[in-house]
Amino acid sequence: MLIATSCSKNFGLYRERTGAAIVIGKNAKEAMNAKGRILQLARSTYTMPPDHGAAIVETILSSDALTQEWKTELDVMRNRIVTLREGLSAALAARCGDTRFDFIKQHKGMFSMLGMAPEQIQTLRDDFGIYAVGDSRINIAGLTEARIDYLADALISVIK
Repeated sequence: MLIATSCSKNFGLYRERTGAAIVIGKNAKEAMNAKGRILQLARSTYTMPPDHGAAIVETILSSDALTQEWKTELDVMRNRIVTLREGLSAALAARCGDTRFDFIKQHKGMFSMLGMAPEQIQTLRDDFGIYAVGDSRINIAGLTEARIDYLADALISVIK
């Protein structure tokens, strides 16, 4: 089993690519073989990986005060994203009269997939200046409460 984890978002270390790869094998030999392959892949990607991000994470997690401050900041951001999701979902429900967009408030994290066609995504860009990835992934964290109604109106006008 291979487990990969990233600290990029939770610690705000996007450029540092800080994380971990954990290998669980049937035995130590298999795990070491997998570790060797992972290291080989890493070496083919970069010669000397940066360690600034790892040092930052170590500093934060080694200090009770910094760890608590980090957890508080995470809670604030998590609550902000939950509020934005709930607000967007409610605004869409009010406009379309049903619960088809409830999935937005049920999703977790910064992004949601809207299930829109590429043509609809292009219309959002051209007509409303709203940018989503071609597969209709939107960044909820990039939304502000003041822009929820604008986004909801645009989405409803494009899906009709």
